Amino acid sequence: MIGQKQILEQIDNWVDMEDFPRFLILTGGRGSGKATLAHLIAKKLGAFRIDCELGVDAVREVVENCYRCNGVTIYTFLNADKMSAQAKNALLKITEEPPRSAHFIMTLQDPGSTLETLRSRGTLLSMQPYTHAELEEYMGDKINETILEIASTPGDVDELRKLNVEEFFAFCEKVLDNIGTVSGVNAFKIAQSLKFKDDGEGYDPILFMRCISAVCLDRVQDEETRAVVRMYGGIIKATAGCIRELQLTGVKKDSTVDIWILKVRDIIQEVE
Repeated sequence: MIGQKQILEQIDNWVDMEDFPRFLILTGGRGSGKATLAHLIAKKLGAFRIDCELGVDAVREVVENCYRCNGVTIYTFLNADKMSAQAKNALLKITEEPPRSAHFIMTLQDPGSTLETLRSRGTLLSMQPYTHAELEEYMGDKINETILEIASTPGDVDELRKLNVEEFFAFCEKVLDNIGTVSGVNAFKIAQSLKFKDDGEGYDPILFMRCISAVCLDRVQDEETRAVVRMYGGIIKATAGCIRELQLTGVKKDSTVDIWILKVRDIIQEVE
């Protein structure tokens, strides 16, 4: 696994001390390696791993069956931000007094998306940010500098490799060139190029925002006019806020992007 040195050291320490948590909560952005880490933990413990569904009936079935498991077993609930309140409540029972041979791992993008009582019963590990060097290591021999400007996790690298990344970067440059000058109706058409559902088509909105920030940073380095530098700084700040909103569970992504469009238009028009 790339990076995550402190977390891996902590896991090794728990394994060596035979004191691995019964209920572990892994938090971190999409593509940060939470699922990979969960699989690595199962290997280190020599455990049988079961990837569990998130519906309430599936959770209740796990609660019922885990007391009968033979040998060390890890039950993983990946992307548990999507769990319903009923499913989370069903999991509460087992996290209070888990069977000796069972461990439970929940992965979350947004720690606030689950019950406070669940968080209080679990041991929380937060994925660490990846360095530029670690992402280069993940890319191996096929290093693409444009991807490295945009990506913040290995998962981002994988997603960007599926695209024509140069074309994607050019699209974001075109958006910045025109968003402040076209009509409001045309500005909102930007969202038509983005994907707001898992099965939809278009660019991922978070990667789009990161690419916008990368374009702004590139332009700031060559810009001498203070007002324009402030403009790009304002866009970067607004874009960072939009990314935070997009990462929250249950947020309306299309509305969040629309609000970002309005903010960026205001920032650009103040300079002009």
